[in-house]
Amino acid sequence: MAATLMRNKSKIMARIFMLFTFLLSYNLLSAQCCSESLHCDFKKLADNSNFRSEHEVPGDFKHEGKGAMIAYLLKSGMKASAFEVKTEGSDKFLIMIHE
Repeated sequence: MAATLMRNKSKIMARIFMLFTFLLSYNLLSAQCCSESLHCDFKKLADNSNFRSEHEVPGDFKHEGKGAMIAYLLKSGMKASAFEVKTEGSDKFLIMIHE
């Protein structure tokens, strides 16, 4: 009886996990397709050549303090960069992503 109950509980948890994963994936994929929200309107400005020509290409970033820019290769072979601040006396780290 207890083994059957545990199997049923495991099946229910697996179904809840699959539903959650599906809903999260659907939400992320639908966000890729722009609707008429402010975020997507701002994103569409990149396609506007007049808007792009009014903005200069950003220069090199020079930070005076702790940390440095690092470069690494992605699985796709493209080059990426990040700003790394090493900790002293710890093996913990924090990853921040700015889109």
